[in-house]
Amino acid sequence: MEGILLKSNSGENLIISDHGTITMSNETGEEELFDDLKSGDNIEITHDEIAESYPAQTVIYSCVLIERGSKETKGYIRSTPRNGLDV
Repeated sequence: MEGILLKSNSGENLIISDHGTITMSNETGEEELFDDLKSGDNIEITHDEIAESYPAQTVIYSCVLIERGSKETKGYIRSTPRNGLDV
């Protein structure tokens, strides 16, 4: 799945994709998986099933940077409520 990363300061990150906004939990064993990424970056994740919960949730197994966030994605991020997000 490919989408835009929203980093959280709580460790639970979000991905905004064509499938909606999904909460991701890191099951890779690499604590620093998201350290080099920033909110607005376009990423691709390999994940488990997406839970039919609200918000939707999934477990990720890999994360690849596709493209650094652009002015367009940063503008989109700025219009998102910031409570708990690292934007």
